[in-house]
Amino acid sequence: MCPDIRPENSPSGQRRNAAAAPRVLILGGTAEGRALSHRLDGDYTVIYSLAGRTRHPLPAAGKIISGGFGGSDGLTAFLKQEGIAALIDATHPFAARISAAAVKAAGEAGIPCLHLRRPPWRVNPDHRAADFTEAAALLARLRPARPFLALGQAHLAPFAAVLQDRFCLLRFADPPAKPLALNRYAIEIARAPFTLRHEKRLLAAYGIDLLIARNAGGGAGMAKIAAARELGTKLLLIDRPPPPRGVAIAASTEAAEDWLRRRLP
Repeated sequence: MCPDIRPENSPSGQRRNAAAAPRVLILGGTAEGRALSHRLDGDYTVIYSLAGRTRHPLPAAGKIISGGFGGSDGLTAFLKQEGIAALIDATHPFAARISAAAVKAAGEAGIPCLHLRRPPWRVNPDHRAADFTEAAALLARLRPARPFLALGQAHLAPFAAVLQDRFCLLRFADPPAKPLALNRYAIEIARAPFTLRHEKRLLAAYGIDLLIARNAGGGAGMAKIAAARELGTKLLLIDRPPPPRGVAIAASTEAAEDWLRRRLP
């Protein structure tokens, strides 16, 4: 098989033979993970893994697998069985459990591991919480009339008791699979990125007086923060968990690609 010619802006003149390309596993689900998969595809055999929570994920390059591995032990077994040469964790900044499992599995498999972690938003919220439990306790004290929980489905449990007799706005990428443990709510089914105009209209239409959001960073979700600032809507921002220990960290897809090419030239 003749090798394909690489784009002019690529580091070398030709792509590898596909059979000889090192196998790289990307734990994805983010815009950065998708972008990285396209940057690496052709020079590496990319396997792009999704947790399987989103019904219609956005496209990525490489072989797509979905559903998780069954913890760090299952991931370790996969790395060894598939001959993975490097692992890149490009999951959401709040996916702390997955990130910790990635570091442990890569160590046990004896391969390099990178955590691709986009920078947080540099904003000054009206209220700040260290985690979801603290945010729920703060919500109970603040008692907003119409809060917007821009948190996704996986993080609602701590807020259920606080919101039993209060309206709230929720936003999910997919409709919930089962009834929510809430009494009064509206759901917007939509997926980022959102425009500033859209977010301002949404906050105004529902009379939102408190926006509760994770400090996820990135451009896709920043519009809601900007909309709250412009409308004078109070902002409660939840700090992201600390990065996993014992792993290299890259803040951009370009830095992640450079890290990989220095280890697997």
